[in-house]
Amino acid sequence: MCTKNSSCRCGNLEIAIKQDHEQKLKQVFERYFVVELYNFISDAYKVIELKDEHHYSKRMNHLVQEYLLDNSPNSINVKNERLKLEFMSFYDEHIDDLESAKVTLNNKLAQLTRDVQFLAYQNLSHEDYFIKAMEQVDKSNSMKEKNHKSSKCTGCTIL
Repeated sequence: MCTKNSSCRCGNLEIAIKQDHEQKLKQVFERYFVVELYNFISDAYKVIELKDEHHYSKRMNHLVQEYLLDNSPNSINVKNERLKLEFMSFYDEHIDDLESAKVTLNNKLAQLTRDVQFLAYQNLSHEDYFIKAMEQVDKSNSMKEKNHKSSKCTGCTIL
């Protein structure tokens, strides 16, 4: 979740992108010419969630080559350039054995991805469909939380 502002919903972007099966949210990103942010966020979370070591290196290398190099075809902007530099520096140090650095690399990638989410949120927070998508995730999360809390209270006899 966003630590920049209590009313910010940029942390919901991960869930919204994962649930965007009809690609409607992606169309919003395309309309504002920031589709590379959508694709990066989507691909980054897929890399972070990978369990297969062989595919991990391949997907991580693809992610870096596609989005994070200055001459990448879909090079992304970031809010905090320092996070990108730290990630790239660590990646370069461990390029020959990414699997051994997976935990730290994933943590740095998650930080970078949250930074990109915040940038995307700032760029699109004026767009109606984008806001509705973030609110739907917010409502879904609060419903899950209420259901989780109520399931813990079963057997309560307070009248």
